[in-house]
Amino acid sequence: MYKKITPAAAAVLAAGMLFSTAADAAPKAGPNAGQSEKVQDKQSENKGQLQQLKSVDKQLDKIEEKILAYKAKMADLEKDKDDIEPDDQSEDANDDNSAEEPVTDEAGNEEAAQEEPASTLADTEEVSDGENPADEEAVEEDELTDEEIEQEVEEIEEGMKENPGYAGKFKALQNRLSAVSKRLDSLQSKGVDVAERRDRTSALQEDIHTVLASLTAIQENVKQKVEADDKAEEKKAAKTKDTGKEWKVKFSKSLDEASLSDLDIIVLDSAQNLVETTVSYNKAARMVTITPGQPYTKGETYTLYIGKDINETNGTELKKSVKMNFTVSAN
Repeated sequence: MYKKITPAAAAVLAAGMLFSTAADAAPKAGPNAGQSEKVQDKQSENKGQLQQLKSVDKQLDKIEEKILAYKAKMADLEKDKDDIEPDDQSEDANDDNSAEEPVTDEAGNEEAAQEEPASTLADTEEVSDGENPADEEAVEEDELTDEEIEQEVEEIEEGMKENPGYAGKFKALQNRLSAVSKRLDSLQSKGVDVAERRDRTSALQEDIHTVLASLTAIQENVKQKVEADDKAEEKKAAKTKDTGKEWKVKFSKSLDEASLSDLDIIVLDSAQNLVETTVSYNKAARMVTITPGQPYTKGETYTLYIGKDINETNGTELKKSVKMNFTVSAN
């Protein structure tokens, strides 16, 4: 004899069946679920490391490109170094050979003299460190985007542009290499093989050290030459607001272009460091134009020096060298 099932009991039984079905339908965590997440994390970490290595490679490529360019410049300066030894400043040449308008602006008018010399950077050279402020954070980042990598490469260029002087440019490159070394340290601590890139970084650091040694010797010769030249014609100090100022020097007679060396017409900063410039000669106008390689630093005072070893087409040297200080206004 069967027991009669009441409606209430039927409801309880039905609910039990529903819960049982739901429990049976739920997926069971397999033994490989956690392992799959670890694989994904590892793949993400590897991708991040590859991006960091990509950034390192691109930065080293850019640094090497810059070093090679400036090594060539230093080689040219080295060849001209013997021509700038201090001499006795004899005055045997004709008076006609002095510059007719030694320092003029683009319009051909001499710059107005500054009333009072501006305060400058005195005995030190202001040098940008060339590092990305986020470099320390970037070392710890899991992944860099391609855009961020290109930005890091661009910062190398920008760091050099902030330094008109050769010494400042090399300092910026040194600091960038230091930042790259820190990134390699971080990657190595995670088991990444960075031996080849570390060797390349060390080689570039050695290159910079060698070039800086050459630059120091050249600058010392230049400094002695300018300081010993007490017979140089002193022009009125000038002031300009143009950080890209081009100075134009007009001569009374045509020059022998072959006699123009990279150290005949130079610009020095207040610490007597050579500033990167390009010197071009317009034969028809008998005019030399001195253009800065990078913008001058605002608030800084520079010295434009024109040596007397420049020859006319007949081989006669200038009677006197010419010297002029100019300040780039801070505002």
